[in-house]
Parts: sequence; C-alpha cells; structure tokens
Amino acid sequence: MLKIQSFFNLITELRVSKHNIDKTYWIIEVTSLNKLNLLIQYLNNYPLLTANRNDFSAVRFAWLKIYHLMIDKKTFN
Repeated sequence: MLKIQSFFNLITELRVSKHNIDKTYWIIEVTSLNKLNLLIQYLNNYPLLTANRNDFSAVRFAWLKIYHLMIDKKTFN
C-alpha cells in the first residue's frame, strides 16, 4: 500500500477499515482533480481484478460524467 501511496504521490495517511473480523480494507483518498485523473488513467490501463471491478464498471459512466463536469467547471442541478 505504501508503494501505491507513493505512486499516486498521496500525502494523506493510509486508513484501514474493518468490516468483519477477517476482512481489512485500505482506504486511499484522492482529493484533487489532477490525482483523480491519474487514478482514472491507471484504472483504465490496469483494471481491478477483484469484485470491486464489477462495482467500478457499473458506475463508471456516471462517475466519469461527473468528473468531466467538474473539469469543465459546469454546475449541475
């Protein structure tokens, strides 16, 4: 996880989330549009290989539309 944090040049601390006794999840926050773009490009080139891949694919269109609206500095109601 530290290599991923370094790759994306993230300065926030990594957080851990526990949902069950045997499952631990790492949380990485991306808080700038530049880093969000880097994450989008990374996920386009290297898709997730877990169940999260299906989740990401299912909402990808809406998620990317919102991203582009933010980039274009448009407001939506």
